[in-house]
Amino acid sequence: MILNFNCIRYFISGYFHQDWDIYGSTDKDVIAYFVNKEPLDQVNTLISELENLLELDMDNETADIILKESGCGYYFQADGLNAMDWFSRIEGLLKTERTRRSV
Repeated sequence: MILNFNCIRYFISGYFHQDWDIYGSTDKDVIAYFVNKEPLDQVNTLISELENLLELDMDNETADIILKESGCGYYFQADGLNAMDWFSRIEGLLKTERTRRSV
């Protein structure tokens, strides 16, 4: 099986790089910015990729590698989360913000 996480990599490198806080003061703010800026198809693709990633039940070391290779500059550990927990949080926040956008 070939894993395709291009949208996840785009999202992390484009929105959670070293200057991520230009889009908001929290990860929730950045996610809301992403949902409101990007086309809905892009948001849906990201959610789908995150669902696929979470279904793999990969270990945190592998998830950390994906984040590092994607240029992640957000320190999610300060929120008491490991990499897989943060991916899960991102998925949930994306779904919430997507619902708000379509209302």
